[in-house]
Order: sequence, then C-alpha cells, then structure tokens
Amino acid sequence: MKRFFFVLLLLAGIASCTNDEEHQECANAPDISGVSIDLDFVALDKQMRSINDTMQMVVLLQENPAIRDHFSSIPAFVDDTTRAASVMAMLQHPSYDSVLMDMDAQYGDYSALKEELSTAFRYLKYYYPDFQAPKVRTVLSGLYNGLYVSDSLVMIAPDYFLGEGATHQPQTYDYLKKRLIREHIVPTVIRNFSNNYNPTMVGEESMLAEMIDFGKAYYFTKAMLPCHPDQYIIQYSAQEMADVNQNKAVIWTALVQNEALFSTDMMLKKKFLHERPNVVEIGERCPGRIGTWVGWDIVRRYMERNPDVSLEAMMKITDPMVIYNGAKYKPIN
Repeated sequence: MKRFFFVLLLLAGIASCTNDEEHQECANAPDISGVSIDLDFVALDKQMRSINDTMQMVVLLQENPAIRDHFSSIPAFVDDTTRAASVMAMLQHPSYDSVLMDMDAQYGDYSALKEELSTAFRYLKYYYPDFQAPKVRTVLSGLYNGLYVSDSLVMIAPDYFLGEGATHQPQTYDYLKKRLIREHIVPTVIRNFSNNYNPTMVGEESMLAEMIDFGKAYYFTKAMLPCHPDQYIIQYSAQEMADVNQNKAVIWTALVQNEALFSTDMMLKKKFLHERPNVVEIGERCPGRIGTWVGWDIVRRYMERNPDVSLEAMMKITDPMVIYNGAKYKPIN
C-alpha cells in the first residue's frame, strides 16, 4: 500500500476558511420559530442520588428497565433487590463522589443539554413533520455506558461524558476517552436518528457505498445542528479538523491510488472507516475513520452542486453512485 505525505500545519491560519463556512451554514439555517415540541425530560440521575432506601431503588429500576438492560454490568438474572442494592453501593462509594462533583460542574441543571436537544428535535420536525420527539432520561451508569437511543426513548448517562480532565473515566482506549465529552452527546443522538431516514442499497458493499452512507448520516446530523462546529458532528479535535481540511487532496489521492473506493475487502475498509487512533497508511497525523469524513465531504459537494435537491430527497437516494457522480468530487488544497 502506498504511503502519502500528510501535511501538518498550525491551526490558527488554516481553520479560518472552514469556520467561515460553518458560520454561513448556521446563518442560513431554516427558521424554526414556528416549530414547537414538548420535550419530556426527566433527570432520573438526580432521583437515583436522592434515594436511600433499597425498595425505592427497586421501584425506580422496575419503572425504567432500560437502566437494567443498557446501563449496568450486573447480569440480567440477578433479582431486583440485589440489583438495587448494588446500584446504591456504587452511588455511595467514596470514589464516586468525585464523579458526581465533576458531573454537577459540567451539567448543572441540564438547561444547556435540554436546549440542544430541543433545538435539534425542532429541526428534525421541521424537515420531517411526522417526527415525534422521544422521552429523554438522564441516568447514572457508573461509567459503564453512555447512551441508549430508540425511537421513543433516549437515555443519557452524563457520568460517562466528563472528558479527559475528569477524576475518573470509563475503561477504554485513550484516544476514545478524548471523545467522551458533553459536546458529543446530542450529535450522537441525532446521528442515531438519521438511520430512520437513510435507506441503503441492498447488495452494495463497496467502501464508497459505506463512505457515502456515513456521509449522509453526518450531513443529516449537521442539518439538525447547523450551529454546531463540524468537529462535534464527527468527533474530531479542532486540530484534526483543520488538518483534514488542509489535506483533502492528499487523502483523496491515497484512497484513489490504493484502489480503495470500490473495494469490498473488509480489512481495507477497516483501515479507512473503522475506529483507529490514526490512519498511518495516509499519515501519522491522519485521524481514524477518515473515509467517513471523505464521505461527508462528497455529500456536501453533491448538495452544493445540486441546490434543487432537498435534504429529504438526498437522504432517500440509495444508489451511492448517484451522489458520487453528482458531486464530481476532486478536492484541491
């Protein structure tokens, strides 16, 4: 596999053009002042913290089975009383106090999180009037899991999203820990909802098809969060965003010359689409999942070249070649 020179430049100068584009997207966002939703938001984590009786915890867990199913390492066969006692022991552990303090400092009364979710859901309802906002619940997971998303319920464990400076962090790779921050919660929720509007072409297994599928998901997410920086949509750092924007041609050349676009080889797709600290085949500073970012850029170019195509119409396109050919994607630096 050929290797390429990935240029690393200082952030200050090269980010300005990208920031201008993002500000323009925010300024040109649709007017949603006439769109309203009733956000059913309950901070179950605060209820969990206030409980000092095992039977009260049993009731809370029975009323919210998603906590048991998605936010606990306790096996499903464990009886409710034992489970409740284990949860209370976790919450009362001295080391967990620092987790709760970090959480309170970052999230407070959840007013910012509520506003972000409400705004995103209003945009979703603007584009898709039949959309019904899910219930939203915040819970405590003991750093076990961060999110559960279904059509009717979104559960968020804020203790999982405290960032690098937190006293305690989930057990995962260091490069992934950097992404466990508050700013990534709502974009991840919305990207999950994009699956409902993003049909795929049966039998199409090329890397390009997956790139564009990811690209559509990111484009959808950005449309629902038009004033969110791109780095939070794709979960890159500001420096990584600046680097990939500055090295578009290098990245594209690497994919083309290595004949990756139309390959169905799983190992090759893992190199460019899956989680990795970096894609060394392109450069030591090239971030993982770079193919998904290219897919997003292709979709953006397609929409720029086809202004008569609505978001809803684009999301219905199942043939990736329609978007690829329509984008005429040839990046230059």
